[in-house]
Amino acid sequence: MNESGTTDSGERSDPVSVASRRFEPATTTPAAVRAFARATLAAWDLVPDETVLVAHELATNAIARAAQGFTVALSRRDARVRVEVSAATPDGDPPGADPPVPDGDGSAQGLVLVRGLASTWGVLAHDGGTTLWAEIDVHR
Repeated sequence: MNESGTTDSGERSDPVSVASRRFEPATTTPAAVRAFARATLAAWDLVPDETVLVAHELATNAIARAAQGFTVALSRRDARVRVEVSAATPDGDPPGADPPVPDGDGSAQGLVLVRGLASTWGVLAHDGGTTLWAEIDVHR
């Protein structure tokens, strides 16, 4: 995109919008993450659809695996929203590129759901932690 807000092919592209918030692990945190995602999408005039569920599942994963609080960031360009959940992880718990296979106890099913709902998703390792991210095509 160039300075006029158009791509090199001349198509108009919406600017990137970003919202982020830090959360502490608690039983009420998943509901707070859903409310944050809903309010952010409403401010962007987007239908919340799968994005709220993806944010909830990534946050639930962070609560289960993080050593402390975590940050949820949503960013939007055109009709695609990226959800990122960044958290410190304990030593010896390296991130994986694929979600674990559910083993019948309910663990990892949220990441399988994310994989099914997202257009693309992944895991980024960084100093002291990981960021799980997913991109979702949304409706206006």
